[in-house]
Amino acid sequence: EKNNNLIQKIEKVITINDYKNKNIKIQLVEMNQKAIVIIGFIKSSYIEESFRLKGIHTILYKGDRLDPNVKQQDDLFRKIIAHSLNEFQATEALLVNKDNEITEGSRSNVFFVKENKIYTAPSRMVLKGITREKVFAICKQQNIDLMEIPVNTEELNNYDAVFLTGTSIDILPVASINQYLFQSIHNHIVEKIQNEYNRCKEMYLNNIL
Repeated sequence: EKNNNLIQKIEKVITINDYKNKNIKIQLVEMNQKAIVIIGFIKSSYIEESFRLKGIHTILYKGDRLDPNVKQQDDLFRKIIAHSLNEFQATEALLVNKDNEITEGSRSNVFFVKENKIYTAPSRMVLKGITREKVFAICKQQNIDLMEIPVNTEELNNYDAVFLTGTSIDILPVASINQYLFQSIHNHIVEKIQNEYNRCKEMYLNNIL
């Protein structure tokens, strides 16, 4: 019942503003000791197709979230990350904790491929995105070994490929992390996950449209 009520409110916001294709932001805030739901539109930003074909450049950023499992608005954090991305002409920053472990991206989840296995930080260390969970399901379905083990920055040379996941980026290959280069766009594991994810996404869209 609560979910239906939220959906109705979202549909009302869409109807009033007459937007057909725009990202929606839902915030839960505390006001006068009451939980208030705020629904609004945000600027839509999507990865250019050229980046999908050649992979993106990313950087390492020393820092992690106070509570990784909770999506919180932190304007200062976003400004610092945006400045770093602009300075190094990168698309995404990968967060590194005090143990030099790569946990997640500033706006994404990150996966590393070594031979036929995939490695990613444990769920307790990251924001558990929907696309991330879909990758877990695909790996199980396709019999791909997925290990919830964080990658140390000193071990980056040991990995064959890297990809990011997120609602707006889907499955996005990484070409470089700082000075480290990866052949992610030609990796058979990454291609397999991309193809299966795109197939599932197309089926889902066909069912709701």
